[in-house]
Amino acid sequence: MARLPQFDPQALSSTAWAFATIQFLDTPSLGSLAAAVAGRRAQLQPQDISSTAWAFAKFGILNKPLMVALSQAALTKMHKFHPQALSNTAWAFATLAVLDEPLLGAITSAALQKLPEFDAQNLANAC
Repeated sequence: MARLPQFDPQALSSTAWAFATIQFLDTPSLGSLAAAVAGRRAQLQPQDISSTAWAFAKFGILNKPLMVALSQAALTKMHKFHPQALSNTAWAFATLAVLDEPLLGAITSAALQKLPEFDAQNLANAC
């Protein structure tokens, strides 16, 4: 965690994803990760946004400043989201009961445009 300031957004989101995948719940480390990701919101790419949101939702951890930062970043890059990133982001916000109407509207609009690209898993996660 001492090296977090050296991590780029992809490394931060990959670390959060890895913690969730192996079910390594370390609340102080996740708090540090959330702050670091939020501080780099302008640099986040769709995969970073969706992976981070998914990781925190997998743990059931609602970090409001992080979710605001992820939403802001997503809204500026929604045109770059692929189906899995759209569905994982929608799933994460829904799982954490974050009602972010601008984000959900943008995800819906982007998903409708890319609907032919969605596989069954993406559709299930997005609903």
